Amino acid sequence: MNKSWIILIILIVSCAKTSDSTSATTSGTSTQTCRTYATNATDTTNTITYACTFNGSTTLTCTNGGSETMTFTYSNLQTFVNEYASPVTVFNKISPSTIVINSATPSLANNMSFSYNGSGQLTNITSTSNGITISQTYTSWDSNNRSTAGTAQFTAGATCTGRVLTVTYVDGTTRTRTTNASGGVGANCSSLNPPLTQVDANGDLIQFLGRNITTNATATQCY
Repeated sequence: MNKSWIILIILIVSCAKTSDSTSATTSGTSTQTCRTYATNATDTTNTITYACTFNGSTTLTCTNGGSETMTFTYSNLQTFVNEYASPVTVFNKISPSTIVINSATPSLANNMSFSYNGSGQLTNITSTSNGITISQTYTSWDSNNRSTAGTAQFTAGATCTGRVLTVTYVDGTTRTRTTNASGGVGANCSSLNPPLTQVDANGDLIQFLGRNITTNATATQCY
């Protein structure tokens, strides 16, 4: 065989091997963004234990195997993971599209929807529970795009408009969202006080809608 052909073949094989090696190295060193979420949790206030599964794209479903379910829905996988991502790629903040709680106890049931603007800032929470609908509208956010101030009103079942909301946060090993309410017009305004929301370092709920929650087991989801 002509020497020039032999040299050409050697060069082709060498380049192919180099390309394969580079590809493997690149894929092997790629980083992922991940979050840890509860796969088993207990509402210790109401003595309900939930098994939770994530469908890999948008929905976390928790059930006690009977009449109690919590369904957390997100716009996409990235939104779910980034809510409490590690390493942090966006500042961790509330980001579900809906939270639906079905319960045999009417006072525990809740249907919540969340709206956001183009910057991912929370602009509205509408919550219907036990025949009463509460609308929270947010108009101010901090440098991390978390809501800090707004107003609330009962839109059904009770009377209150213009209740002033002020939201504060504690960051660190726990992330606590405290909403203070004041003022408003209507006989029932004093009862419109959004409860404390607190999560652990993974974003798993500790306190939510007046419930105390303990995480018993976790799993990890990445993208």
